[in-house]
Amino acid sequence: MAMLIPTPDPMIDGLAVHGRAIADRTWTDRTVVVTGASRGIGAEMARRWLALGATVIAHCRHPSLDAELSPPAALQARIGHLADGLHGAEDRLLGFAADAAVPGQMGEAFRQLLASAPGIDAVLFNHGSTTFTADGENILIGPPSSYDGEQMRHLVQINALSVWEALHELGRAWGRDSQTADNARRRRSIVLESSSGALNPNVFDPAPYKTSKAMLLHFVRDLAPELARYRVSINAISPGMIDAGLTHLPCVEAMRPQILKGIPMGRYGDPEELFETVDLFLSGRAAFSTGNNLTLNGGAYVISQ
Repeated sequence: MAMLIPTPDPMIDGLAVHGRAIADRTWTDRTVVVTGASRGIGAEMARRWLALGATVIAHCRHPSLDAELSPPAALQARIGHLADGLHGAEDRLLGFAADAAVPGQMGEAFRQLLASAPGIDAVLFNHGSTTFTADGENILIGPPSSYDGEQMRHLVQINALSVWEALHELGRAWGRDSQTADNARRRRSIVLESSSGALNPNVFDPAPYKTSKAMLLHFVRDLAPELARYRVSINAISPGMIDAGLTHLPCVEAMRPQILKGIPMGRYGDPEELFETVDLFLSGRAAFSTGNNLTLNGGAYVISQ
């Protein structure tokens, strides 16, 4: 169930995150939803928007499993760290939990969220999985035929169908003639985080992962004309290797030298570089852009021919 709560007080009076000064006031009085925000790239993104003055509604898969905590406290325990060191951010950090692997949960969470927080301006769908294991630490690599139907269904549900559930609710809430003027005023926008692997059959990602992420690109293309009528933009980004989250798994770290050989720039992307790209769309600065997919991969080959 969606639950909006304030988070604990920050420990430090900070004025910058990861070296980025708080000078851009684009996000003052704006609200952004970030899915998969409790760790990795999602957490990096959420903290940057908090630093820029946004209200952030952070999604996590589930609250803390500590049975001693009440539901609000359990949710605080999962996302409260996002406000650490940011003066006043605790008042602008809210959260909700939904398991994308369970059909219907993400859609229901967004339905409740849109009813209780109608002032949402932007949504980043960042959540997803590359693995099939409960601990999320082991990536299975093999030819496409080595994955069975259940493995395919698992990743398609997490990476694509759960996003569609939420998009359906966003469309119901924002895709109305009566909402058009408010959508335009708020510069409402949506970004789906796909992957360079969705475009390149040669990368090491599992076939179900690449297939599910490719579905997001079709969501964007098909929904863009429909949502544009109501002055809502929707775009996709397809990152390559970003130095956060997945790239820090031991099994991926072991492959770093090999992976770098396929990146002409010879390095992984920085989370700040990814943020700047997403922020261009979600801040409203590129409000006339919709239906696009932007790759960030250091020049790696992304289109199969």
